[in-house]
Amino acid sequence: MSRLPSSRDKELRRRYRFDADTRAYHIDVKADFYQDIANPWDFSPLQRRDLDDDLKEFLYESISEIPSRHPVILNFHLPRNIEDPDAEGRSVTGIRSFLEYTLRTRKSHLKEMLRTAVAYALMGVLLLIMAVLVQPVLPQGVVSKVVPEGLYVGGWVMIWEFFSVIFFRIIEIRREIGRYRRLLKSPIQYRYHNLAAAPVGSPFA
Repeated sequence: MSRLPSSRDKELRRRYRFDADTRAYHIDVKADFYQDIANPWDFSPLQRRDLDDDLKEFLYESISEIPSRHPVILNFHLPRNIEDPDAEGRSVTGIRSFLEYTLRTRKSHLKEMLRTAVAYALMGVLLLIMAVLVQPVLPQGVVSKVVPEGLYVGGWVMIWEFFSVIFFRIIEIRREIGRYRRLLKSPIQYRYHNLAAAPVGSPFA
């Protein structure tokens, strides 16, 4: 027995085409030319080009709100009179190359954040240990209070930064990696039409 769609499902199906047989959502994009998919300021070869900024934002926002339990299909709708199998192949290669590159950079950023978190933790622990060790050996007076207190404060600030990186920044980067991985695994389909009408959900409509 199939599950009745929730209010959220109904809202998503108003914005994206939904295939009840495959349970897949279709992200539809309309473009007038193959070059519209690429960033107009990137003059590298098509198969290595960056994507249009609006398209990148649209794809990321779309994959973010479609539940991960559903497959996603990327559909690019273009005029029939420009259909070119070679250009289509290069365009698909360019999209996948961009997604692979973005995924690599996010993974590198994740490793950098992990190293940063470890550094914060070590520095914090070191400062707290120093605060405990220096207090007995300092002469009585203002210095004996200010120095350990400063070390304690610095240590807890480093510990807080450690938890901030671990529980906020790293979680967000992991979420981004998961979304770009979903986009990379999604089938890409090019569809050609005689009509100029844009499919629902296209950022180029």
